[in-house]
Amino acid sequence: AKDREAQAKAIVTLAAGHATALPQVVVGDFNDWYGSLAVAALKKGPPAFTEAWGAKHPGASTPGLTCCHPSFKTRIDYIFVKSASLKRLDTVSLAFTQPYGGQVLSDHRGLFAAFTPR
Repeated sequence: AKDREAQAKAIVTLAAGHATALPQVVVGDFNDWYGSLAVAALKKGPPAFTEAWGAKHPGASTPGLTCCHPSFKTRIDYIFVKSASLKRLDTVSLAFTQPYGGQVLSDHRGLFAAFTPR
């Protein structure tokens, strides 16, 4: 857990060192649960990042479970958008929820987000 927190803080430091008016987006399999220190570090910043699923679906009865096939009991995959560059989250949804051509594309579900920058 401490390693993941340190990695998240390194991402925040990197983002701060590349300050830009353009949106900064961090995506991936963080191998960490929603309330973890790593997720908190990204949300705290500086710069602070908005966790897309949680922001678009606060208190949702299905918390965007992404891992792992076939039971999908946890969420360890995230999309973070630098809060200062975010005007609005338009869509945040699960992707790859059904097999394609009879094949499961991954043991994780994907996430899709569309947003309007400031």
